[in-house]
Amino acid sequence: KATLACGLLVPSPIPEHDITKKAIENELIKKDYASISYEKCEIPENIDINVYIEDARQTIQNLEDNYYDAIFLDPFSQNMAPELFSLDFFRQFRRVIKDNGIIATYTSSAPVRAGFIESGFHVGQGPIFGRKQGGTLASPNPEVLDKSLPKNDEIRIALSDVGIPFRDPNLNNNSDFILDKRSEVRHNARHNTKISSAVKTPIFLTKKMNDEKLKRRVERNLAKMNIPSTTSKEAFYILECEENYKEKQDLKNNSRNRILDMIKKLEKVKNGDYNAK
Repeated sequence: KATLACGLLVPSPIPEHDITKKAIENELIKKDYASISYEKCEIPENIDINVYIEDARQTIQNLEDNYYDAIFLDPFSQNMAPELFSLDFFRQFRRVIKDNGIIATYTSSAPVRAGFIESGFHVGQGPIFGRKQGGTLASPNPEVLDKSLPKNDEIRIALSDVGIPFRDPNLNNNSDFILDKRSEVRHNARHNTKISSAVKTPIFLTKKMNDEKLKRRVERNLAKMNIPSTTSKEAFYILECEENYKEKQDLKNNSRNRILDMIKKLEKVKNGDYNAK
């Protein structure tokens, strides 16, 4: 309530934003958190705005299936509010959004993108606003998305422990618990099911390395996953799908499919199911 009340003090960037402010003010008054109406704007009769002042994780469980065209996800950073970036929260998104719906969020975080993929979404790169890298768009339909994720992002999400998503199975854990649990899962996955994220090891697969010191660190990490070197047959096998990388996504060639393909191939190599010829 306090956050929304403070938001009413912020000048509107465009006149239409006053409509949203009026809806928020009405709800605060309805909940007895405010008593005086200052916002003069009236909400047009053809616009309905529902304001929920509660934990979004609880609200979403009461929303209709296959109902929403778009979701704009704008919490604080993942380290402050991981509960709003969890795989389990995204599974609720998948339930309520239409098959051609789209989710937009500012973050390009690997665990967030991994969470979308594991919860059944395709992912793509969003527009860039005042930062070096674009945000994230997600949809059940890859044809709704324009741009693939950058190659290195796909590789790190698929192969590195940095791609371990946040988890909140019952949608009721606090931030510290979620962060600590993810750290524990990352630690257990490193060198077991995922390549170490140290020095961004996976992005050097299939590349020749001239920096001998860095090369030793990278190949030490790879060896623990049964990958002899950055230019071994195993390395090229794991990244085989990236040879057909396209920036424009379609039903077959898209970021989600490539990431899932690399995950399967890494598992085969680690378990000794792949024999280099």
